[in-house]
Amino acid sequence: MTELFTSSLEWSSKRTEQIALAAKLLDIGSIAIPSELLTRRRNLSQGERSIVAEHAKFGADLLANGRLELLQACVPIVRCHHERWDGGGPEGLAGEDIPVEARVVALCDAFDSLTHERPWRSNQSPQIALHTIETDAGTHFDPQLARRFVECLREELAKADDFVDLLDAEAFDNEYIQVRRRLSQLIRKAA
Repeated sequence: MTELFTSSLEWSSKRTEQIALAAKLLDIGSIAIPSELLTRRRNLSQGERSIVAEHAKFGADLLANGRLELLQACVPIVRCHHERWDGGGPEGLAGEDIPVEARVVALCDAFDSLTHERPWRSNQSPQIALHTIETDAGTHFDPQLARRFVECLREELAKADDFVDLLDAEAFDNEYIQVRRRLSQLIRKAA
């Protein structure tokens, strides 16, 4: 989805590839979060939410400490992908202080999350998810990017019979996603 959206923004292929890689690694820091918090069927307490919010910092630190040049451009995106336009995110960054790449990924991540079932809520249709993003533009999301994202995805939804299934199939085949899934399984077995 990030590749689709950044292409619609006419960003360079190199920049698009870097953002797409970061999007695939967004939640790598979740390996440091107790699994019972990630799978809880009820709303989390404020303290539990703050623990889960740390996954962005953990993931960014993990990538930074990896010292692989390829991953360094991903660090600020992973660290800031839960920052809010109004400053209500984990680091308190607001507006233009949030890297634009992280603002793009935040939109894609939100759409993905909203259109997939979670232990604590059911999924939304793509149309309702886009409406939610429109509603949160200016508070949660960069208002200009949110408007462009919604326009882009509405165009894509009109072309595909089941856009979410199309994205899911592509993600399932992605080697980064497969490696992340295997790592998570190994960590759970070791715990």
